[in-house]
Order: sequence, then C-alpha cells, then structure tokens
Amino acid sequence: MRTIGISFIRRAFHDQSGQVMVWAVGGFMALLGVGALTIDVGHAYAVHSQLQSAVNAAALAAAGDVYYSSSETVNSTSVANQYSATKGDSNVNPLVGTALPVVTTTCLDALMLPKGTLCIRSGTNKTAPNAVKVTQTANVPTWFMRIFGFPTIPVSAMATATMQGSAEPWNVAIIIDSTGSMNTADSQCIGGVTEFQCALDGVQTWLEATHPCPGGEASCTVDKANIRVALFTFPNVSTATVHDDIDCSGNPTALPYTLPMPGLSSYAPMTYTQTNSPKTPWTATYEVTYPVTGTGVTNAATDADANGFVSDYYDPTSSDTLNHSSSLVKATGFNGATGTKGCLTYTQGIVNSGMGNTYYAGSIYAAQAALIAEQKLYGGKNALIFLSDGQANLVANQFPNNSSANTSVGCNGGTYSGSQYSLKTCGTSTAAQTGAVYLTPATVSSSLGYSTVNSTGAYPSTKDQCQQAIVAAQYAATLSGNPTTVFSVAYGSEDSGCYNSTDTTKVANGTYNVAISPPSSSFIPCVTMEDIASSLLNFYSDYNQSGSNVDTNCVDPAHTVVNLNDIFLAISTSFTSPRLIPNDAT
Repeated sequence: MRTIGISFIRRAFHDQSGQVMVWAVGGFMALLGVGALTIDVGHAYAVHSQLQSAVNAAALAAAGDVYYSSSETVNSTSVANQYSATKGDSNVNPLVGTALPVVTTTCLDALMLPKGTLCIRSGTNKTAPNAVKVTQTANVPTWFMRIFGFPTIPVSAMATATMQGSAEPWNVAIIIDSTGSMNTADSQCIGGVTEFQCALDGVQTWLEATHPCPGGEASCTVDKANIRVALFTFPNVSTATVHDDIDCSGNPTALPYTLPMPGLSSYAPMTYTQTNSPKTPWTATYEVTYPVTGTGVTNAATDADANGFVSDYYDPTSSDTLNHSSSLVKATGFNGATGTKGCLTYTQGIVNSGMGNTYYAGSIYAAQAALIAEQKLYGGKNALIFLSDGQANLVANQFPNNSSANTSVGCNGGTYSGSQYSLKTCGTSTAAQTGAVYLTPATVSSSLGYSTVNSTGAYPSTKDQCQQAIVAAQYAATLSGNPTTVFSVAYGSEDSGCYNSTDTTKVANGTYNVAISPPSSSFIPCVTMEDIASSLLNFYSDYNQSGSNVDTNCVDPAHTVVNLNDIFLAISTSFTSPRLIPNDAT
C-alpha cells in the first residue's frame, strides 16, 4: 500500500494535463488589466484634454482682470470661476462637480516692463501681479480599474495667461499735465525724479506694453496699425516751438489756453491775434504730435498722420522694444542726447511760467475732437488717458480773451511781443487793470472756438474749472454711437484746488461723487479725477507721491496697483488681447 501511494503521488506531480487553464486565467487577468489601462486611462486623458481647454479659457478670461482687487465684484478669481469647468460655469464638466478652480495672481519677471525690471514680492512697494494661474482637478471614475482598487483617476490641468498679447483696434489720446506743480520731486518714483518725469516713464511703459501692429507684424504704418496714439499736454504751446517737445532743442513757449468748442469733429491748432497794436497773431496746440508745418518749424511729428496719431513707436529689435526715432517716443521717453529722459517739457522755468496754471477742459475737448477724426479714418474704438494732480487754478489772463472776466480775478493783463506772452504784475485784486491785452480768434467762428470767456461757471470760465473738466469728460464718454473710454490717473492728487479756489457754484454733478450744492471742501481734486473717468474701474490713483499737500486719502479701491509704472501696465490691458504663456515662466 505504501508503494502504491507513493506511485500515485509521483504521477500526480508529473501529470501536466489542465495546466492550460491556469495560463488561461492568468492571461485573461492580464488582458483585463491592459484593457482597464487602455480604456480607463484613455478616458482620463480625454477628460484631461477637456479640462485643459476649460482651464485655458478661464485663465485667458481672467488675465484682463488681474489688476482688480479682490474686493471688487469683477476680479481675476470671479472671472476665472465664471469660465471654469465647475458645475454652473461656462465650460462645465460634470466630472468636476462643485469644486472651484484654484486661481492665483502672480508677478513674473519675464513680463516686467521696462525690460530687465524685477518683481518686488514683499514690502510696501510690492509689485502688482501681471499674470494669472488657474488650476482645476477632476476625479475620473473607472470601469475596469476599480476591480484592482482604483475607483477613480485624478487629473489636473493648469494654465497661465497674461494680457501682453496682440493689440485690439484703438485710437488713443494721452493727455499729460505739464503745469508747474508737476515739477515736484517724487522720492517714491524710481530714481527720485520729478512727478513729470515719472509720468513720462509711465507712458513709456504703456507704449512698451501695447504693440501697435497686427499679430505677426514687426512694424506697421498708421493706416495698417491696430493702435494709433496721439500725445496732448496742457497748457498748450506755440506751434512754432512744439518741436522742442520732440527733439529736446529747448523749452517750448507756453501760450494762453485756447478754447476748442465741444462737439468738433477734428482738431487743429488755433490762431489768435491781439485786438490792439501790434496785433501779432499766434497759434497754439494742445497736441504735441500734431504734424505742424511752416516757417521755423523743424523736427515736428513728421511720422504722424493728418490727425496727429502715431504708430511707429514699437521696435522689437530695440532693447526696450521702442523705436527711438519715433516722435512719440522722443517726447515721452527717449532721445539720443539725454538717454531715457523724455523731451516733453513742464512749464515751470519757462520765461512765461505763469502759463503753468491748470485748466483741463480745453485739452479734453481737443483730444476728443482728434479721436473723432481718427475713428472716421480708420474705425476702431476711442480711448482717452488723462493724468494730472487734479488741481485747477487758472487765472483770467491766461485765457486768450479775458475781457469779461477781468474784474473777477486779481493779477491779470499783460503784453505780447514776438513769440512770448508775458504776464504783467497788476498788484491786488482791486488794482486798476492797466496795459491789459485782449485776444480774439484770428477768425471768429463757432467752428474754431470761443471769442470770449464768461463768469457763469460754464465752459469756458474761470469759475467751476474742475466741474467743467467733468462735463468735458462726460461728454466724451457719452457720445451717441461713439463713446470714448476715459481713463484718469490721479498722481499725487492735491488736497485742495477745486472748491477753495475756482469752484463756487454747482454746474455739474459727478458720476460717482456728487458735487455738493453749494460746493464745500469735500469737492477736491481727487473727486474731480474720479469723475473724469468713464467708470470707477477706469480710475487709478498713485497717492504715495512724496510732495507736500498730497491727498493721502485719494485711494483707488478697485485696483491693486499703487505706482505709475504698474498703473500704466494695468491700463494697457484694456488695449491688448490675452495670451497663454508657459506655466514654468518666472
């Protein structure tokens, strides 16, 4: 029996019948695993592709709102959520459920302008973000892999976007305050330069960020460009010397404020003449880039079109991406003699420095007239960028005709000789007005402008000057069929200068802050600058300016930007399209 048992065990051990079943079961399990991997993982890849598309859309949509503060209803997070794959959003994916994307705004050195500038990531001068990152995750259910203990596969997608893409079709008028108060040094600005120079640096940054040509084009002429830019300043200057603001050959001659009519369909420099001997005519322009010609005019904006708009300011081969031969770049940021210092000159220090007082409305009407003409030529949308400290304090003798306002303001009167309009000291407000010179348009016509100013507070007037600026800006922003987007930048806005000196009656209510009737000390330059903007989202304030009498309460709650360079970068996002950039960009 023992022998038989051992023999049976040997035969069973060596018997190979039935082995194929073992291999079949093993092969089936392997095939099932491969199928699980192919089907479930393939499905996960498909979901990832859908999720990536949704995240791309969310990042591109949010890029334009990267500068808005989290307290605003519209900001990068809220917009990214609106376009995400979450249930109820525009790119919904049912596998995402109710989980919101993770939205992060960040500052990337690669996007900083001027080139070579690095982000400051901490402290009071922290750089505003310039890109947005969006990440979203979905748990993809499995069919076969759950057998092996994997009921879901997590997939995640990330996208990073910036607004430094191609330009959209816009006509842009930039108005820079060049009055004497802008000569205040600003220790908060890079290099501790003057407010005026800091403002020009900001405009230069805006130019670097807004490539004017269509996608794929390195350079373009005005007629083929998407962005066309004209530069304005106030007070206006003599057309005979405006080229000094382009070639830095000297200081341009500031002249009495000219008074373009509201509603004009084009802008041209205005000519006035004295009513008494020697009746010498003079012509002044608010538009620095206007292509003036004539005797003694050299190096003017020969690259501008008939309306004074320039599009040759961009050069991708340049270290700062700007064309240093462009009249616009020379005026705002570069010339061979002085490096990065712009040629545009503030009026402080000019012989007739009294012309350096502030009056906004005329320059706004002038810029709007030029925008209307440019839009008629090339289409596109219109925008106006207005920068000032917000103080309005013009006295009557700086209007071209002050006869009806003479008795309401003290030191007025004066003489005109050659290319200079010199102020005459008149003593106190009760002093006799001797030697007064009254000026009228060379051609008195409603199409050219006003022949006189008034004392009613309506444009043009020495009264209610801040409110006149609000009216001018609201006119531009509410034009039927062709509204202008008006941006305002309050730079070191002063704590007085409207009600206390010039606003004595109620002419206009502001859109966002109502001008109190009768006006009180609450009607200040900051209020004026807010109401000049066509939307509070278009109002910006740099209240860290280091000069005296700065209104430190002039805070812009809608944006994260607090210095001019970042402000102009933020404004540039309104004129460009978003683009995706590598997620590992730094």
